Amino acid sequence: MRKLTVAMSAMLLAAITGTSAMAQQDVTLTVSRWSGQSADAQAELMKRFTEETGIKVNLDAVDWSQLKQKQVSSLSGETGQYDLVMVHDTWLKEYVTSGYLHPVDEFLTDQKYIGPDFDISDFAKDMINGATVDGKFYGLPTNPAVAIFVYNKEMLDAEGIAPPKNWSELVAAAKHFSEKGTGVALPAQQAGAPVEIWASLMRSLGGDYFTADGKLNIASKEAIQAATMWKELNQYAVRGSNNWHWGDTNKQIQLGDSPMAIVLSGIAADLENHENSRVVGKLGYSAIPAPDGKKPYGAMNFFCWCVAANSPHKAEAFQLSGWLTSKAQLTRLNLEIMPEIGGRTSVSKNPEIVAKLGFLGAVGEALATSGTLPSDPNAPKVNDRIGAALSAIVVKDADPKAEFEAARADLAPLYP
Repeated sequence: MRKLTVAMSAMLLAAITGTSAMAQQDVTLTVSRWSGQSADAQAELMKRFTEETGIKVNLDAVDWSQLKQKQVSSLSGETGQYDLVMVHDTWLKEYVTSGYLHPVDEFLTDQKYIGPDFDISDFAKDMINGATVDGKFYGLPTNPAVAIFVYNKEMLDAEGIAPPKNWSELVAAAKHFSEKGTGVALPAQQAGAPVEIWASLMRSLGGDYFTADGKLNIASKEAIQAATMWKELNQYAVRGSNNWHWGDTNKQIQLGDSPMAIVLSGIAADLENHENSRVVGKLGYSAIPAPDGKKPYGAMNFFCWCVAANSPHKAEAFQLSGWLTSKAQLTRLNLEIMPEIGGRTSVSKNPEIVAKLGFLGAVGEALATSGTLPSDPNAPKVNDRIGAALSAIVVKDADPKAEFEAARADLAPLYP
């Protein structure tokens, strides 16, 4: 009878284990992120995740213009479509305040979910800070993007121009090439890009959006000086820059039409792609030259892999996020599928990856002293108004001081 009991116990244990394994294999995660080449590349990684874990993944890749709307629609119900969502840093606090996201601190010490190579200090400090709200951590950061400076070494050498090390040298080089019919390619269209560049300059001068007591400070001497510097550089921009965004400045460099540009690190890999760039191996990179030539400031944005509060598979969703941001998978992504900036310092220093992404040093320089734009509920209005002021300064030759004082007056009621 005892042997029968042991046998029965073994059978019962096997049944329980089998049921548990089967339950995990029956899990299907639905993931939200923006569409494009990056999404296609990650879809390949997710197939391997399923092979390794048995957890199925359904990727819903949505056009950027519709992404937030679709995420909010899913996250705001008692149950939703998504388990794991790629959240832009400017949306994070709004999502947390609305109760859309599940804090992930509980998973950070369990190797089952984070993998053997997890090291929170391997992620850029400012991204970890940006993913933390009210002392709780809401997601593993990825895809940092920051504006950097790129120049065509052959074109500068031909004119005897050294790569600019400070803002005065950048303006002088832009003026030189402007007089020869080109100049510096700038993403000067009224949108997010000019605001990010202005914020980089303003903070490198020691300014900030707010005073210590939370009052809006966008008409400070540093803010006005940064706006004046942006206006100065635009005088020597390549013709058409007023209508350009990040993709347009990339194209100017890729085609060899411009000697210099300010570009976004997130799409800079295209500059070194033999399939669509004529200047592979001819480019140099740096952080945007600081006013004093010393310490540049990077206005950064990034994404977080966040677990939906209404997901029935929170642990598995975090497990996928840990897997996607692991050293092994980010290395595989860059070397086997498609070059892409992840959030881990060790991966960005991998010699094989650096050989493919020559601009990584400039990204590291910009991120060394960096931070995000404001992300409070009023932030979109603030940045839109700053963007309008910067556009008026460049397009209409408006006075920077008058424009930014007017912008502060318009926005001051939002921060009483």
